[in-house]
Amino acid sequence: ARDRELGAETQWYEVLVVDGVTQQPVADATTLCVDNAVRARHRSLPAAERIALASVPDGLAKRYGRVARSDAQGRVRLFAGRSGFELHGSHGGRYGVLNVLSREASAPQRGHRLVLVADETLRVRVLDAEGRPAAGVPLEIHARNADGAEVQLSKFKRFETDAEGLGVVAHLQELRRSDPRAKAGEPAVALIVRVAIGGLGAEPAQVDATVPMPEEPVVLRLPPCGAMTVRFLFEGAPLPGVEEIELRTEPAPAGKAGFQWLRPTDAEGAAHFPFVPVQHEMLVGTTDLGRGIEHAVVGPQTAGELVRREIDLADVAVAVCGRVLAADGTPLAST
Repeated sequence: ARDRELGAETQWYEVLVVDGVTQQPVADATTLCVDNAVRARHRSLPAAERIALASVPDGLAKRYGRVARSDAQGRVRLFAGRSGFELHGSHGGRYGVLNVLSREASAPQRGHRLVLVADETLRVRVLDAEGRPAAGVPLEIHARNADGAEVQLSKFKRFETDAEGLGVVAHLQELRRSDPRAKAGEPAVALIVRVAIGGLGAEPAQVDATVPMPEEPVVLRLPPCGAMTVRFLFEGAPLPGVEEIELRTEPAPAGKAGFQWLRPTDAEGAAHFPFVPVQHEMLVGTTDLGRGIEHAVVGPQTAGELVRREIDLADVAVAVCGRVLAADGTPLAST
């Protein structure tokens, strides 16, 4: 009866939480469950909050994930969507993630197991050309194998520095192995941290992946650069419905999406990109209108220059205006 109350799209799962070294059950571990219902809450947030949560591996889980604790035998019973879920677990300085993806897949022979291992964190401090903390800088991480090949870490999402210029890579142990499709899970010998703004010329930092992460932040320095504010208009007014604007500083590689720097818009519909290359042509766009809009713009010409680019779409788009009414003719707001 209780299963029926949860709905046809939800079912019960049992997960065993174990220690990664001893493989013994872990009691009283905290787990956070993320499924499609939780992701829908994320999609309903304002753009600035969506971007901030997406930049942290367990940001969504901490904000909206359903909480459960393992019992004395290390078992967790939880309900989640039939299409699968992501389960984050932690206990005593250990952390792990379990992904159950398929609607049809039954539990493996040993059952669903959430493995906790020693948790690690890497901190990166980004400074501008004058040595001041650089906020809002997107960063990315690659793994370097013993043969020198670099692999983009598929589990990791780009993240931005905070107001103090600090970027935090949480749960780094999840990234210590290279992409198994490329090197059969071969352990990485180094992690490469880069500023994810093409054309800027910022030197990357390298961290030894065979030893514990350093206590102090790794430092990255930006070269002299400019800044740019972008706004889309329609007949001189801010384009409605645009919550975020994306910037490409370099063309996307063939067959790949390439890097897109997303920034939320303010009350006037403008997005600010605090560090961009000088004397450089870039692409700005948005997908908030149901289809992609992308325009080429010229950035600042000198270091320290802030330019404002406004693109009026009145020549290439039309606007439709109407009202939404209930059956009795009363207006329906926020529909």
